[in-house]
Amino acid sequence: MKKSEIIQAIKTKLGITALNDMQRAVIDCESPDVLLHSPTGSGKTWVAYIWSGLMDRNGVPQMPSGRVIFTAPIKALSNERYLDLKAK
Repeated sequence: MKKSEIIQAIKTKLGITALNDMQRAVIDCESPDVLLHSPTGSGKTWVAYIWSGLMDRNGVPQMPSGRVIFTAPIKALSNERYLDLKAK
C-alpha cells in the first residue's frame, strides 16, 4: 500500500478532513531523525506514529522495527502513550 493510501485510510478512520502544515511536514519528512513539537491538540501523536511506524494502515498502534523516543511534560501522558503501545 502506498504512503498516500495509508494516510487516507487513517484520516478516514480518525475522521480527519484535512492535514495542517505541521502534519504535512512530518508525513513528507524522509529523515531518520525528527524532533516534533507543536501545541496541544494539533495532531502530533498520530503523525508521529505514522512517521515512526508505530501505527499501521488501519490506525492501530504497533511496535516498530527501530527505536522511537517519545517525551511528554507530564508522567501521566507518557504512561498513556506507553499503555497504548503495550496493549497492542
